[in-house]
Amino acid sequence: MREIEKSKSNDIDMTLHSFEETLIYESHERLAMLIPFMLIVEAAMLAITFYVRDAAEIKWINGLFFIYSTLIYLAINIVDTADVDFPSKFRIMAALQMVTTAGVLLWGSSMLGYKSHSAVSYFDFVIALFITGVIIRQKITRWGIYYIAVLTYLYFLTPFERTLADDVFLTWMSLFLFICTALYVNWLLYRQAGETYQVESELKYQKKMLESLVEIKTSELIKTEKSMTREVAMLLTVVMEYYDEYTKGHSENVAQISESLARAVGIDLERQKEIFWAGMVHDIGKIRVDKAILNKETPLTRDEFEQIKNHSLYGYEMTSNLESLKRISKIVRHHHEHFDGTGYPDGLSGDEIPLEAQIIAIADAWDAMRSDRVYRKSLSVESARLELIKNSGSQFSPKCVAAFLDLECANK
Repeated sequence: MREIEKSKSNDIDMTLHSFEETLIYESHERLAMLIPFMLIVEAAMLAITFYVRDAAEIKWINGLFFIYSTLIYLAINIVDTADVDFPSKFRIMAALQMVTTAGVLLWGSSMLGYKSHSAVSYFDFVIALFITGVIIRQKITRWGIYYIAVLTYLYFLTPFERTLADDVFLTWMSLFLFICTALYVNWLLYRQAGETYQVESELKYQKKMLESLVEIKTSELIKTEKSMTREVAMLLTVVMEYYDEYTKGHSENVAQISESLARAVGIDLERQKEIFWAGMVHDIGKIRVDKAILNKETPLTRDEFEQIKNHSLYGYEMTSNLESLKRISKIVRHHHEHFDGTGYPDGLSGDEIPLEAQIIAIADAWDAMRSDRVYRKSLSVESARLELIKNSGSQFSPKCVAAFLDLECANK
């Protein structure tokens, strides 16, 4: 939780900077959509000025603005396709927006300044004021600078003041009101963009915090589940050892040998642990087999052997019905499959047999050969190794046998 709060503090510190970048990016997208339309309108206006034989100044203004808009259009396309780093691209975007704003306002002011007697010129001027604010969102102070520059340009650098016949004060007041209205609208748009950004930032933070909490809770659940797997497996092992004294120590030996062999063949740590717990409970199905058959000193009958063989199915049924052991249930089911397909219960062969089950098959056989049974004494290390080699490719996986024989536990 401390990391989450620290992240939120950092996010707040960067909010203003990120907000300005977001405005630049969004304004760039709007500008990219507007410029082609502006070019069409400018081409039409330029054609009209020649058609109606407008003043030379108006032709020059519209002609230069058409060229200006074309250059802006080309610049935007170059920026969008250029392979430059993000900070540089943002600086270029910001510069393009400032240049575009200045150019549109200069066009509107020039149309009014050189053709003040035309209502169309006033319309062009108002359009220039509002369209720049709608498309390009900037700080109110920057707009104030732009509009002061517009009024200065109109008064000192255009014949606007000289061409006003009468109602000079009223005309200037109208322009002032236009500019104040545009300034207010731009401020509202900027404020709205800020509020939207704040809401979106808070939603992103909430999402990030929820994802972190979910990750923490998931991690806790996984730890709990692993703990439950360990506890359930240990409980089943105790029950099994109580039922069949031979399994006392055998399950733990198989589990440890299986984990070592899994590591040797390159299995990841998570699956190594699963193999360990599968080794601990691989014979749990034997608690459903008659105890007299399990401890019989004389050779088993065919029917008795069939009952023994069912223990892998019984074990599968028991573990697959427990949520914490479901992942290892197939290992329990197939640990008596033979590599050549002659094993049980499903007669799988080769890679059809889960690698985990192939590993446990070797560990189980090795510990069985190296342990005393009611019907025989344990085999020597050399004899047990020879049995594995002899049955490699038939009962056991050759790859797993080769890996096992290199292990320290294969020499004990």
